Amino acid sequence: MENKEMTMQEFRELVEVRKAGERHYASADGGRRTVYDLIPTDYCDEKGNFAEIDNTLVPVEADKSDKEDYAGYENKANEFKVRLAGNLSSGKLMRIRKGDSELCWKPYKKLMTASGRAASRTAQVSGDEGGNGGTVTYRNGMNGADLRYTVREGMVKEEIVIRKRAEHYAFEFLMTAKNLTLTLDEDKKTLHAVQNGIEAFGFPAPFMTDAAGQLNTDV
Repeated sequence: MENKEMTMQEFRELVEVRKAGERHYASADGGRRTVYDLIPTDYCDEKGNFAEIDNTLVPVEADKSDKEDYAGYENKANEFKVRLAGNLSSGKLMRIRKGDSELCWKPYKKLMTASGRAASRTAQVSGDEGGNGGTVTYRNGMNGADLRYTVREGMVKEEIVIRKRAEHYAFEFLMTAKNLTLTLDEDKKTLHAVQNGIEAFGFPAPFMTDAAGQLNTDV
């Protein structure tokens, strides 16, 4: 009797039992397979169905009925919506929404030109073809450094890329929260955004890597 190894092409997904990071498949002869992902590939949408995460960043216009809204780029599909400003001249930077909670942050001081006008820093967008992540970079976004934000499956990564050596570096942002309580750990470096006693967003302690690859957590 021939023992044939079945390929995944011979299985169909049981979409109705899909979970975040977990997919179930069945074959015509009754065989079953379950595939687990260490990194979430699906999220629960507003209708309670599990859908595939797609963090491709697409252009969006500002909602004219909302004076605080702004044009920029937004991820296609995830349990949270990330909006990144199309240009820092708006004074805005990023907004994350999850359910009825919201986090916004922007440069503490608007970047200005020598003539007193808002400086233009246009978002440069990149990403992979699979929709697994998208990146926005603002060249010379603050104090001679680049600001870079990458949206991944369950996170947003912030990077400040320093271009010029200096004796002292300072990067200040203003954060506001809606329907969230912000708390700091005892180390004063780890931030938690909590809603109804449950952490909605977490901010790990920052760290720095130099050109030689040396890690430093004293930032």
